[in-house]
Amino acid sequence: MKKSKKSYNKEYILILVPVTLQVLGTTFGKIGASNISIEDFQIIQFFNFFTIIACIVLVLRGFIWLFVLKKFDLAFAYPFMSLSYIFILFISHFYFNEDINTYKIIGSVLITLGTFFLSIGELKKNIMVPKKKEVKI
Repeated sequence: MKKSKKSYNKEYILILVPVTLQVLGTTFGKIGASNISIEDFQIIQFFNFFTIIACIVLVLRGFIWLFVLKKFDLAFAYPFMSLSYIFILFISHFYFNEDINTYKIIGSVLITLGTFFLSIGELKKNIMVPKKKEVKI
């Protein structure tokens, strides 16, 4: 059965869900980690609101990522996870007041270009007819 171009494009958007959840989980983890004292360390400090939310979000990301891997080739889907570096760069600057320098900007541009070039061939090949592969164990 042939899928329409519009419905298949929606499946590509699914790849961005784990990326977004990775960024959220990492951001909540950073906020939670800032509440942990190294000098007066106690294991209970790891169980603050933000670290718990980070863990929940990252576990959810893992399950959705498995669904993405069922739909797409690994070599196509995996480069999209690198987009989280770019989002984290901006969040770290605007939310955590971390510096952005020329090297970070160049690195982000290279990551974006790399993701684009790794995916463009697959996008052209599969834009109309998705590849269905069943892995039998």
